[in-house]
Formats: sequence, structure tokens, C-alpha cells
Amino acid sequence: MKKEPTWTLNRAAQVWRIDRRTLEKRLSAAGFTGPRYTTQQVVDATYGEAARIAEREAAANATMAELRAKSMAEEFVDFAAVQKIIGEIFLSYRQRLLSLPSEVCAKANPADPAFANAALQEWVDNSLRMLRGEIAKIDARGK
Repeated sequence: MKKEPTWTLNRAAQVWRIDRRTLEKRLSAAGFTGPRYTTQQVVDATYGEAARIAEREAAANATMAELRAKSMAEEFVDFAAVQKIIGEIFLSYRQRLLSLPSEVCAKANPADPAFANAALQEWVDNSLRMLRGEIAKIDARGK
């Protein structure tokens, strides 16, 4: 039976064209101790590390893709649900705006509350018209 050749650290580093210290670290990390190493040990330490690095990169990439997918799923919500919630909020503000002229006219112009009521009502009507236009734009984007 033929004896398997062994390598010194320096000779293996020369043949495999790898820095001696790098090879020493890889051999040590793989659990191999010298002063002489088999060809299989040098190959495992040199190329096995590359495979382990590639496996770790693939696992990290898969994890990142999974996190991105989860993040995107949480970022997107049902447009109808959001529209309903916002509609409920705006409804209370709309009712408050509609009552504003009659509630505030006497304070705004005690001498002529009817004039104040008309001016405030015009402002409310214009504001609501503007808001309806903005809501229509949002609706158009959501469809």
C-alpha cells in the first residue's frame, strides 16, 4: 500500500498559491493540526471554506428575500379598508364644518350675524368642494 503524500504548511501554500498564514488559519478552522497535512486536508481547508462561504451567502440571501417579502406584505394594506377609515374620520370633520357658520356667525360679526353666516357658509362650501376634488384624485390612484 502506497503512503499518502503529506505537505508542510509552506510547501502546500506554494503549490496551492495561497498565503501561508491564510492556509494556516483555514487548516486550523477546519480542525486540522500539523506540522504535516494530507492532500485531502489541504483541499478541504482551501476549497471547503469557499463552499461554506457560498452556503452562508445563499442562506443570508434567502433570509433577506424572505424578510423583504414579509416587509412588503405588511406595507401593503387593503385600499377599501383604509378608504373606509379615512371616510369615517372625514365624516365627523365634514359635519363639524357644516355646523360652523351657524355656530360662529354671532361671534364673528355680532353686528350682522347673517352676513357672517353667508360668508362662512361660502367658505365651507368652497372648502368641501376642494376636499371632494382631492379625494377623487386619491380614489383614482387607488383604482
